[in-house]
Amino acid sequence: MKSLNRILRVLVATTATAVALVACSDVGGTPNPATTTAGTDPRSSTPTSGDALDISEYVNAPCGILKADQVSALGKFQEPEAGASASGPSCTYEGSDVLKDSTYEIIFVNDGSTYQEIVDNSKSDPIFSQADVSGVPIMSSDATDGLRSCTTAIRTSDEDAVMVQISTAGQDDPNYGKACKATERVAETVIGNLKG
Repeated sequence: MKSLNRILRVLVATTATAVALVACSDVGGTPNPATTTAGTDPRSSTPTSGDALDISEYVNAPCGILKADQVSALGKFQEPEAGASASGPSCTYEGSDVLKDSTYEIIFVNDGSTYQEIVDNSKSDPIFSQADVSGVPIMSSDATDGLRSCTTAIRTSDEDAVMVQISTAGQDDPNYGKACKATERVAETVIGNLKG
């Protein structure tokens, strides 16, 4: 029953993100910290450049984006589950303990929505920021307060993107209250893996 409730919460969060679209762990070595983009108001300064990252390898195998040691570094999870969201193929890493272990979802956005559309649809969210990670534009947002949930979008090309979402567990001390930091760490790992 607890597992069903958690799945329903993840589905609701994913659906809410899909509606908005329509209307960290270590990767080895020293990670490059995210840097904010130039401009006085991050809502008006959108990085649009960056090398294209090929997501095609993961469209049919979305759970292959994270290596086993990277998943272990994030926390304790049930078996990763590939699925399909309204935005594209996804992988859900459901926390083993609903109270202690957060749930992540990585979505390969290939439904025609672009990174820029995701940014534009998120600019009015109370939690909104943009940065570059290793030269790749990312955007983090949450429609509430960013304490329990956050979405970080990664610009992979002009035609597609990757989204990392979290639903933090109430007793997940490193992540609770810092949901966007958690998704940004995973986004950094995803970028490193896509770059090879």
